[in-house]
Amino acid sequence: MINTPAFDGQRLRQLRKSRGLPAHRLAEQANLSTRHLWRLEAGTRPRVAAVTLARIALALDTSVDYLVGLSDQANVHHRKIATPRFDGQRMGELRKQRGLSAEALARKANVSTRHIWRLQTGKRPNVAAVTLARIALALDTSVDYLVGLSDTPDR
Repeated sequence: MINTPAFDGQRLRQLRKSRGLPAHRLAEQANLSTRHLWRLEAGTRPRVAAVTLARIALALDTSVDYLVGLSDQANVHHRKIATPRFDGQRMGELRKQRGLSAEALARKANVSTRHIWRLQTGKRPNVAAVTLARIALALDTSVDYLVGLSDTPDR
């Protein structure tokens, strides 16, 4: 496990191949174009949306945390949902449960306070996977929890 989250396309490709899944099939299951998936695997798309990785994680039966390097466990059993999405309200409730102000969370996650507020209020529904991974680390939770793939807020 690493401390600084980073999406690694090679890790995605290795997992896809170990699952015996052709790129076009994974792309179809994750509602992506095959070209987009190839770009992710090749590392030519450095910024990837958390929701995109959540759809890929569902299709591969793994976690977003695994895909961004926060976990070494490739096999997980998460709740099956039709469309994963980032839930800013869920993040805000967890932030309050953890006793953190928006400013403190922003400092811990190395993002602006304005960004935290925009995410929490739904004014910024799309968030980069790596940004959400830093927020998850700061909240001591998983990215999967923040995108609705898990109901367990604790790591």
